[in-house]
Amino acid sequence: MLKQPSLLAVITAAILAAPQTHAKIVARDIFIHMDQADPSHKEDVGKIHEARIFYDDAAIDPVTHHVAILHQQHTPMHIPFHPDAAEMPVSNAWLDLGHKPYTYHMAASPAVRLKPDGTQMWNPYAILFDEQSHRMTIRRQSDGGLELSGPYTVSDEVLSGPEIDWVITGKGPPANVSGMPPEMLGAAAPGLPPAGLPPAGLPPVGMGGPPKPEPLPALTPRKGGHLVALKVTVTVDQIAPEDSTMYKPGQIDIARIVYDSAQVDPVTHSVPLLEEAHLIAGHYHANRITGASQLMLGSQPYRLTYASAVHHGRDLVVLFEGASNRMAMLARPDFHMLIAGHYEIDPQPVHYDPKHPEN
Repeated sequence: MLKQPSLLAVITAAILAAPQTHAKIVARDIFIHMDQADPSHKEDVGKIHEARIFYDDAAIDPVTHHVAILHQQHTPMHIPFHPDAAEMPVSNAWLDLGHKPYTYHMAASPAVRLKPDGTQMWNPYAILFDEQSHRMTIRRQSDGGLELSGPYTVSDEVLSGPEIDWVITGKGPPANVSGMPPEMLGAAAPGLPPAGLPPAGLPPVGMGGPPKPEPLPALTPRKGGHLVALKVTVTVDQIAPEDSTMYKPGQIDIARIVYDSAQVDPVTHSVPLLEEAHLIAGHYHANRITGASQLMLGSQPYRLTYASAVHHGRDLVVLFEGASNRMAMLARPDFHMLIAGHYEIDPQPVHYDPKHPEN
């Protein structure tokens, strides 16, 4: 009589027979064709900027073909050299390899390197790789204004080898860094920022919660103009799980925008905002960081393009998109969506008291 194999032997044989999956760090380059820029970066229009993303090819989801990103660099300078939770946070970054062209999503508000004298090497910024439009956009953290933008392409070429491994693990031969100053090399451990950056546990530069606002001074129009206030109605249709107790699909969110009639461009019929305010608990919470705003009054429905950092009990970014007539509230510092919906601007002006903008 043949002896039956033990259960342990069966399990061991099955494990040995199964295909083994081993982590392998790989990278792909991303090419960004800059077609929009702030005047201070106008020389970048028409140029191709590059980035490099790193991921574990064994971690690709077999159903969605999504994979989480381990690190992103600005190339060819390879900044930052190693994963850095402050200078290049990738907690909200993934690559979709399910179809071509490949889709990349990444949103972050990185910290900024400091010069030896303690000043910032560049202005604090927010970066977004949008998976729907296939565009990369960099905006100032201060007012949401555009710095650089352009369509991106994810390379088909997969990079691997000791130099790629070194970026993530810090082990093995380093990448070609000849001529780079030591302070630009950074640390070889995830989450440990290079010299000149705040610890990863601190909020990125410029992204801390603002102090409680003081009473706002009354707005005054230019000579010959008058203040115009319009009501904005947002029908919420997207809600993050964390906000599901506060919002329901179809719920109405109210905002108010104010502009000076004397600032309306007679040709384009566009005008910047002086104030944007959300109605919260019966009072308007006014925001006047409106440098990145444009209200289009030439035809109906009116369209508003606007982005600004705000504080409504928590640090947020509010976005109004003129092309799609949609509003979104994004969480800081990783810019994940909290709520979003279609907005409509009522062309009929509403009452506005400059001395009491909260009413």
